[in-house]
Amino acid sequence: MTMFRYFPGNEGWSYDFAARIVNVAQLGGADFHECHRVAERIKVGDGESWYREWLAAAERVEKNARIGFQSSRPGASPANS
Repeated sequence: MTMFRYFPGNEGWSYDFAARIVNVAQLGGADFHECHRVAERIKVGDGESWYREWLAAAERVEKNARIGFQSSRPGASPANS
């Protein structure tokens, strides 16, 4: 079977991206394009860059979620968040 290698030379990472991240995106648990942008910044074979880039993405998503939650509360305004 031929599989697209998202991270050429690193089958484990390619499999994790295809089997886990893309499938989660299909189920609504992630945005594929956001995941793609994260993957573009990862240096193949560098575990620290994998961790750093996914952590940065998670922190951005959490920040946006908190802002959205605060602005949706009754009486809240985005300026006060």
